[in-house]
Amino acid sequence: MPGRCWTSGLTNARLEGMNSLFQAARSRVMAGMYNRIKVIKRLTYRYRDTVYLFLKIRAAFPAKCDKP
Repeated sequence: MPGRCWTSGLTNARLEGMNSLFQAARSRVMAGMYNRIKVIKRLTYRYRDTVYLFLKIRAAFPAKCDKP
């Protein structure tokens, strides 16, 4: 039954391809967030207050929550 084996291999390849695609999308989002944090750190370098830095980071990435 070579057709059945080929089909399952093709299905597995598609699933693996989709997993790597989703992994790449997640890593791109994380890389973008990390770059944005680095820019905020550069902009707030002269301030000695770390609370201000964390407030700026929290303002840059608002929490996603469902409002009732």
